[in-house]
Amino acid sequence: LSNTECSASDKFAIVVHGWHENCYETFWVKDLQRNLDTYRGGCVICMDYSTFSSNGYTYLFRRFDEISSVLLKFVRILQYEGMQFDKLFMFGFSFGGQLVLDVGNQVGFGAIEAIDTCDMAGVGFDQDRFFKGIHFRNAAKNVQCIHTSIDKGTKLMNKCHQDWRMGQCGFRQPASGKPPLGSHGLCPVFYNLAFETNFYAESRPIDCIMLRDPVAEYPSGYKMGYTEHRKDQVRGELYAQTSENFPYAIPHQA
Repeated sequence: LSNTECSASDKFAIVVHGWHENCYETFWVKDLQRNLDTYRGGCVICMDYSTFSSNGYTYLFRRFDEISSVLLKFVRILQYEGMQFDKLFMFGFSFGGQLVLDVGNQVGFGAIEAIDTCDMAGVGFDQDRFFKGIHFRNAAKNVQCIHTSIDKGTKLMNKCHQDWRMGQCGFRQPASGKPPLGSHGLCPVFYNLAFETNFYAESRPIDCIMLRDPVAEYPSGYKMGYTEHRKDQVRGELYAQTSENFPYAIPHQA
């Protein structure tokens, strides 16, 4: 922590981007850093693995363990320098979501304060027998996973304390457009908007088949995102409709 403005007693947040993204140009990363500065405070760190991204997704996927070990080593160094795991929050999108969850599982024991992920990558992971068999409910004291696509995000939407299925069953978003704002790329946009916009939980739409048991019971006004402080009361599958137009939330309370 020397040569930084961070001290060991601070809250820490680590943000990990997706494939084809980086810490310096990706708009949602900058937005999230600002939101975490405002709503959390402390030290906000972005892990940039973009040097691995230029050779295609298959190359990147094969480097998963290598990149994950770098992140784990960094977290262990922070711990060695005095950071408390119960003051560490991690966020990852897509491939980055898989990275933060893997590191959380390696730390284990629900030691980390919280992990939120946006549309964790499915390509490569869903086909992996090991991945199919694991869950992430020990990766942090609370693990909130938000699902927005079926083509790039995981089809295994059942591994976290809260599994949010946004829009059309978590498979597709009405606002989906061209990349980077397809159903997959909208996830971190929704997440950033949720600091000030309410994506309320609602009852399971009839056309959505349950992917896990149970459908969560939730208190009135329960919503997706970082600022919901009743997560310890809620476990299971959650639904929130999204709209075609900015800011994408449906203004109602279930």
